[in-house]
Parts: sequence; structure tokens; C-alpha cells
Amino acid sequence: MTPLMLDLTQLPHSSLLANIRSPYGLLRIVENGQYRWFTLGDDHVIQGVMDKTQPDLLCAPVNQAMFISLLPITANTQLLNLGAGSGCFERALKESAIKLTSVEISADIIAAAQKYFLLDETTPIINDCAEHFIAQCQQRFDVILIDIFSAQSQQALLQKHAFWHACFTHLTPRGKIAINLAPSNEQQVINLLLLLRSLFNEFIVIEFKQFKNIVVIASNASLAGITIENIQLCDNINTANLAENIKQLLYTKN
Repeated sequence: MTPLMLDLTQLPHSSLLANIRSPYGLLRIVENGQYRWFTLGDDHVIQGVMDKTQPDLLCAPVNQAMFISLLPITANTQLLNLGAGSGCFERALKESAIKLTSVEISADIIAAAQKYFLLDETTPIINDCAEHFIAQCQQRFDVILIDIFSAQSQQALLQKHAFWHACFTHLTPRGKIAINLAPSNEQQVINLLLLLRSLFNEFIVIEFKQFKNIVVIASNASLAGITIENIQLCDNINTANLAENIKQLLYTKN
């Protein structure tokens, strides 16, 4: 649930639906004619967004880029989503064969996702922090999505080798992680890649034209097939407009 670095003036004619006091800051639910989104704390950057006309669609390019780590979707894929936020992946995957485990640190955000973002109350969300959950989890996953909501807490957690080692040990042999970053500078991205290189062999780094976020996908299986050309050819609705929003896609391996 990393902030989308999007100026709220790009979503005009908005109205406030709710102000919710939470231990993590003021949670604001806002909407306009097409979109509903929420911000957390004082920075007013978007933490999660939903297209009201197509609630099951991943409308943020950053989420779409994380989604490509799931393709091709196969039956019984085991997915862990660390940072459920507004429930965009939960909505998008509710009719799929993917076995989804979702974790969200804020009980207020879980409640807001159910009340304002059409998250089915039968969709289980584990109320826990990512670090604690992954440390005690006994399950293995094919893909782990990592989308921590606060830039400050994100950087503290993402600098911990123990966290990444725990994620690695909970992956299947060909498993992948996809990380939504909101880096303050290029060095933070470099530091993360240096940490991950001790665990993973191949990496995709995606930069966006209109967002400061960066998505990193890492795996010990081949990621060479993730290219802008292949994204353009993909017929999945959740990647239909992704390629045109990508500034740069870099592939590297150890």
C-alpha cells in the first residue's frame, strides 16, 4: 500500500466521504465521478484507488506492474499480499483460481476497504504487520507482493536482511517477489538491490512516466520474458494500458 506519488489535482471535482482517526494517521476517503481513493497521514498522497465503474480492474499502473509477476495465472497459484490496502488485488483476483493470503497492518484500513472499496467481507484479511507475519508463517508461496504503506516504515523494513531472507524462505523454488517502492532517492533503490542480490538471481526494475514509485520484481527463475513488447502483447485486461505508462523497464541478472 505504498503511496502513489500522484498530485490530487489530477483527480478533480473530489468530495470527502470520511475522515477516520487511526493509529497510523488520519485516513481520508475521497471520490470524484469515476474514482474513489484514500490518503493516510499528512502528506495527502494516494494510498489506494478504485475505479467505481470497474471496481475489479487494477486502475493504477503501479499495481498493474506488480500484477505481471502473477502472469500467466495458473490454477492454485499461492499468492501472499503484504499490504492489502484498499483491496485492489483482492477484488481483481476474486474470480480467479489463485489462492490468496492477504495481510494488512491497519484494522481501520481493513474496515474502510470493506465499507468504501467493495472488499467482500468474506475475503479474509489478516490484521498483522508484514514483518511479524512472514517471520511466523509456515506456508510457501509462488508470488509475494510487498506494498508497505508508509514511506518511513517501508524504508526501515526494506533495509532488513532478515525480512528479505524470511520472504525468500517462504517462496517456492521458482517463486517471485514484486515490491512497490516509494524511494526518496536512487541510493535507496541501489541499497535494496544489493540486499536482494544475495538471495535472487534475476531482477526487473520498472520506472513510470507519471509516478515516482518503482516496482522491483525478483526471482531465481527467468524473468527475461517480462519486456515492454510482451506486456503490449498480453491480452489481460489489467495490463492493457501498462506499457504506455512505463518510462523504463530494466532487466538484469547476477
